[in-house]
Amino acid sequence: MKSIIPILNCSSCHQTYADPTTTPCGHTFCKLCLLRHKIGQNTCLSCSRPLPKYTNLMLQTPNYVLSNILKGLQLTDFIHCDYCETNHLNNLSLQEHDIPLFVSGKVIFPGQRCRLSFYPSSITNLLLSLIPSSRYSNLCLASIHRNRPEVAQFGTILQVINFEQSDDIVFLDVEATDRFKLEHHKEVGHLTADLVILLESDTQKMLEYYNMSSDQEALQTRLIQYTTDLARTILQFIKHIGQPSTMSSQVLHAQTAGLLGPIWLENMLKIHGPLPTSDNPAAVCWWAASVLPVPSNSFYTLLRTISLIDRLELVISWMKELESQWKQCREQAMQAILRVPQQEH
Repeated sequence: MKSIIPILNCSSCHQTYADPTTTPCGHTFCKLCLLRHKIGQNTCLSCSRPLPKYTNLMLQTPNYVLSNILKGLQLTDFIHCDYCETNHLNNLSLQEHDIPLFVSGKVIFPGQRCRLSFYPSSITNLLLSLIPSSRYSNLCLASIHRNRPEVAQFGTILQVINFEQSDDIVFLDVEATDRFKLEHHKEVGHLTADLVILLESDTQKMLEYYNMSSDQEALQTRLIQYTTDLARTILQFIKHIGQPSTMSSQVLHAQTAGLLGPIWLENMLKIHGPLPTSDNPAAVCWWAASVLPVPSNSFYTLLRTISLIDRLELVISWMKELESQWKQCREQAMQAILRVPQQEH
């Protein structure tokens, strides 16, 4: 039996297949090895034939014969029970060491999708930043928005969902998942860091944050209800600014139709997906922060705010400021229109 084990090793990472995926040319690799190789080269590692599109490789079902053989060997202890776990971003710990950091140049919130662009000459550096992850079952990037003048201490894990390349530009579509906080970083050729993954606050963590014991049931209920109410307030505001204009001046409405209102909301839903419900306050927070027209320097303040309640209250403060500014702008615009002499017919 031991003589069979080497045959079940991926020719890219030389480890036992994890989620074995077979290419159209008949060669098999770990799923994440294949995706990473696709970004570096567009040909099979074994025979140099062209590979399918990145999205097709992502959606391809695993080789069930090999998968079943590996599961059988795992149950009989011929291979380790955690053989599928990657070195970084795995299911074994939230503490990570020597993780390569990716400087995206922008704050990206959990749940947010965006498209990153590169010159083909930057692919080598991109490959150094890619992290195969068994926790997220995907290729990931540990993204921070800046490394100068000082390294940002909070960032987000980005999952790669598509890769496209032309002669003069490379596109990488990503979706952010969890936040992380740096504990230590160093730059020796490439920026790396020790970090801890920050999962969204559950009820117990919120109780600890506010120094409440679990037997304070009434306070616990009030805390959860308050969080839900904050999320509901944000959703009501988003729906409010997405309504048609009630302004009497069709001229002014025509000039501002794309700023807020139904067209704006329709575009935001296309880009960021459907509105979350108040039962998921964290998702509401990040969705609203992704769409509200606020100064970009406010984004990092939100990203580094630990408490969910504090984050929701911060987004509501943005909403109040935005509503005040929008009301003032509309009043000034209406006054300007009234001062313009009306043409006589």
